[in-house]
Amino acid sequence: MEWIERLEPSDGPWTRQELQDRHATQPAVIGEAVRELGQGPAAWAVETAARIVARLRALDTEVVPRGSTGHELEGCENGLLTALIMLHRGHFDRELVRRKEMLAVARNAFRQGMPLETLTHKIWASHTASQDELLAALERLVPAENHMKMIQRMNQVMFPYGNAFVSVLSEAYEEERRAWRGRLPEDRVRILLDVAAGGEPPADAEEMLGARLHGGHLHALVWNGVGGYVDDRDSKVDEWAFTVAEKLGARRMVSFQQDGMAQLWWSFPGDPPADAGTRVRAIERPAWLRVALGPAASGLDGFRQSHHGAAVAARVGRAAASGEFWEYDDVALLGLAVADRPQAARFARRVLGGLLEPGDRFAELRETVRLYLAEGNSRVAVARALHVAPTTVAYRVAQASDIIGGAVSSRPLEVQLALELTHHFPDLVAPEGG
Repeated sequence: MEWIERLEPSDGPWTRQELQDRHATQPAVIGEAVRELGQGPAAWAVETAARIVARLRALDTEVVPRGSTGHELEGCENGLLTALIMLHRGHFDRELVRRKEMLAVARNAFRQGMPLETLTHKIWASHTASQDELLAALERLVPAENHMKMIQRMNQVMFPYGNAFVSVLSEAYEEERRAWRGRLPEDRVRILLDVAAGGEPPADAEEMLGARLHGGHLHALVWNGVGGYVDDRDSKVDEWAFTVAEKLGARRMVSFQQDGMAQLWWSFPGDPPADAGTRVRAIERPAWLRVALGPAASGLDGFRQSHHGAAVAARVGRAAASGEFWEYDDVALLGLAVADRPQAARFARRVLGGLLEPGDRFAELRETVRLYLAEGNSRVAVARALHVAPTTVAYRVAQASDIIGGAVSSRPLEVQLALELTHHFPDLVAPEGG
């Protein structure tokens, strides 16, 4: 079918670098497609697969289940490139369906907890959408008098391919299920934690984890912050995590349970969004869900930074008296301080002294000075936040300075850290014996 060789992206030919930057499947697959079909058809498949996945995600119906592993784009692109190669050769080839890159789609689905029924629904939806795109391209590139002949030839390939696609991937899914029956779930956690601690990743680390260690990373720890039973809690956490992946453009999402929390890891093909924290915070989540977010970073070192940053943010969040979302960049200093709680308490008492006295007046002074230092000594900003006059702010700051025995601005870092500790962890500096 020579018309396949004339396929190209809607915005015109891509450069080799553009194709390299945009494709989602394994290099061996895209390389084979370029060698057999040419760069234009391979680029068309990459562009078309992205459009199909975006459309199917938007449907969000029972036909296209919500469950996701972050591998949908890779699977759709792989499937469409394989279809093009078969059509170009003019016959169905079962061995192409059984390539390791194709089988990895099913294995990753199992590792991410996707039910087999959901996987088969997604395969059929993707296959049907791919066939529609191919028909549209055929009608555009083939003379009308040859349409019926070309459609018949295409069906002779696509029908057995669709059946084989579902059958082979279902078999691979069940094989993976059987293989994991003798493998402790802790093995996967151990690999991730070993790498996060600085260990050298084993050769099969990415296969075991279901995500790449290079590229961009974002980690979070989440938990039920209100107590009590939450119906279908794990599914609701995953639902939120998949939404985050879609909104941020993450290619994969990995999750597991650790120390009563869910560890979430989003993996990106390139650098993660610089404003990832702001965007995650804005995504609607269950009222009971508490989130500790690490810094978005890239590369193996970035993987470790984000993982440990999430742990620091969670340390602060789980000990704090209030709050729902803790981002590492906002609480890193607090995280260091509360790593040694007795020392943090002694530090706060030493710095604040009489300002820790109980009562509304002292609480008012502490909050005013905390905001004053956080706002860069802006009386106007604090007055606006507290709905008081700027002169009132100045008066309270002066009072606090007298109480602690020196101007708060003379050692702002120590005073602000002590006040933040008092604000977030009031039990830390509660009167002894109280």
